[in-house]
Amino acid sequence: HGSHRRMPPRWTEQAAIHACLRIGGAWSKLTAADVSVRPLTGGMSNDMFICRSPGGKSVVVRFYGDQGDLVDKQKELRVFGELARKNLGPKLLAVLPATAADALRSGDISCDFDINLDQGEPVGRVEEFLEGWRTFTPADYKDEKQLAAVAKLVGKWHCTDMECTPK
Repeated sequence: HGSHRRMPPRWTEQAAIHACLRIGGAWSKLTAADVSVRPLTGGMSNDMFICRSPGGKSVVVRFYGDQGDLVDKQKELRVFGELARKNLGPKLLAVLPATAADALRSGDISCDFDINLDQGEPVGRVEEFLEGWRTFTPADYKDEKQLAAVAKLVGKWHCTDMECTPK
């Protein structure tokens, strides 16, 4: 008999809204009724949602799925945060620590969390939504101009000094 991992319950739109209400700034002045939310599809294991404020500002709430040993979430967060600081990716707005998981699921928005990466194993993150960006289609892969732009960006990432080793 092999060991079986218990899959965590799937995350809900309500949990995503509660995460948004805790990221500070203008979001902290909103109520759950003020925020519109829709699932973001296409991921392999994460539950992702786009939350939009009445003013039109949008964020992505990403709840991690069970990736087994494939992904080191702490390392991924350090790299993501470093790329954000260097303006090479979306801004990291909040890390969702495991200590906040039950509160987010139940709707308790009194729990605090921030972008501190040392709060234990994270259950997700809130990041800037890049308006106007889209997923590549098969036709895009045949467009030399599009591919050149992507290659230039990937080259920039690969030439970036990363200061994201654990302290």
